[in-house]
Amino acid sequence: MTASDDGSAGSGHTVETASTADAQPTFETVELGEGTTRWRPAATTATFVAGATVLVALATYHLRVLPEGVPLYGSFVPSIIDWLYWLSAWSIVSYLVVPMVRSRALVAHYWQRLRRNRVAVASLIYLGLFGVVATVGPHVVGGPAEPVFGTAGAREPLPSQPPVGFSVSNSLVFCGENLVDGRCVGTWQYPLGTTATGDDVLSRIVHGMNVALKVVVISGTLMVPLGVGVGTIAGYVGGRVDDALMRYVDVQQVLPAFFIVLLFLVIHDGGLLLLVLVFGLLNWGGIARLVRSDALKTREEGFVWAARSAGARPLRIVRRHIVPNTSSTILTAITLQLPLIVIMETTLAYLFSRGRVGAARASIWQVDLSWGWTIALGFSDRAFPTLSWWVALAPGVLLLATTVSLSLLGDAMRDALDPRVER
Repeated sequence: MTASDDGSAGSGHTVETASTADAQPTFETVELGEGTTRWRPAATTATFVAGATVLVALATYHLRVLPEGVPLYGSFVPSIIDWLYWLSAWSIVSYLVVPMVRSRALVAHYWQRLRRNRVAVASLIYLGLFGVVATVGPHVVGGPAEPVFGTAGAREPLPSQPPVGFSVSNSLVFCGENLVDGRCVGTWQYPLGTTATGDDVLSRIVHGMNVALKVVVISGTLMVPLGVGVGTIAGYVGGRVDDALMRYVDVQQVLPAFFIVLLFLVIHDGGLLLLVLVFGLLNWGGIARLVRSDALKTREEGFVWAARSAGARPLRIVRRHIVPNTSSTILTAITLQLPLIVIMETTLAYLFSRGRVGAARASIWQVDLSWGWTIALGFSDRAFPTLSWWVALAPGVLLLATTVSLSLLGDAMRDALDPRVER
């Protein structure tokens, strides 16, 4: 491994700290066939800032200049949550996807290790499908009151219709033409049934996936820079700065984000924006501690000492050596945080539905489309569990599958990215 002179442009000295053959690949420099691709933080940051500036300008124009309720395109009227989601997605593309594409050899190396775990691969496939459906699905299925397949009849929406393969007594619900031997049977028009108000459960599940994806992406995008920034500074600088930052992390973790959101729900009617801001701004302590631990070890490595000896400034050392060599820890830490975010979002949406919040207000904040809200609709039916058991079951199963998949993938990534685990 080598460390080049990061000081004056004319020195050009190179310090050898280890043989090239024994050097471990990092996201900073990876040999790719005949050439070498370098991750250039300055170029990545410039690209991100340019794209972010465009998004912020469009959001400002839509939210501040255009009249309220004017669609951006077609009939789609984006909210502030949508704009935050797009900005967060752009940051993921800039700082995760692009470096991975440029470091194909390193990614292939880790993929070879990850693919040995078939459960992790299955989890990755499920989460990939989840992301596609959550992104495209809401634009395909329409509103929750519309059936996914076919069109609504004259007396529709039909309340409490059972899913395909199940039936309920005709005396309990209005069945229309789906009556067989005195029982109302499920049809493919509503494959997962309907709620007590006639909403299509499949449509609500798809919209709930979109809400979960937005919360995870926005919260994760806020957590990573805060956790990495605090952890890197604490680990690299050390001393009183380290002590002060870690004491703040201790205080922050004493007050979990979950209870802070509950407090806001008591004194204010909050919403999805409140959830993502609190989760993202107050839930990064674990990431900071892991990054600090890695930074403490990395700052004592030979290539970091070589960079210091060559005159590199601390900021450049952090950007070029410390942060790239903690990337595996960052990916693992955030992956293990995501299941908790999904569970907290669902739980708080469920509690939010039980509060004194009008339907119009909940719709503005998109909380009424969450899995937690849908589960609450099933439990609130007076005929539950005779009726509407399917309303709570379907999002509950998906919630379990999503959180388990994220947890299994996080554990597998921790093993695959750990250089000490060789199998």
